[in-house]
Amino acid sequence: MDSMRRGICVVLCLLSYGATVMADTECSQMTNTTCEQCLKNVSCLWCNTDNNCMDYPVRKVLPPSSLCKLNNARWGVCWREFVFLSVYCRLLNVYVEAIAFLSCV
Repeated sequence: MDSMRRGICVVLCLLSYGATVMADTECSQMTNTTCEQCLKNVSCLWCNTDNNCMDYPVRKVLPPSSLCKLNNARWGVCWREFVFLSVYCRLLNVYVEAIAFLSCV
């Protein structure tokens, strides 16, 4: 449960803090820098295989593997794989919906 709270805090902090930091820097300008530099802009996606910083493909739920394999993709934080974050967010969504449903019953 403690790791769940920590994860929620990380996501909320990223959403609130990251939206203002480096919002005017294009993602492609951060290619061949570091993951940390790239992800200061919340609209960027980092690919570990080629140190590529790119715009997150917002029209897709998950970035296509032609862009970057999911186990090499990073968004939000560099220390966790994108797959983990996407699964975690889905589970969090189900948890919140269940609480909302049970509170209405």
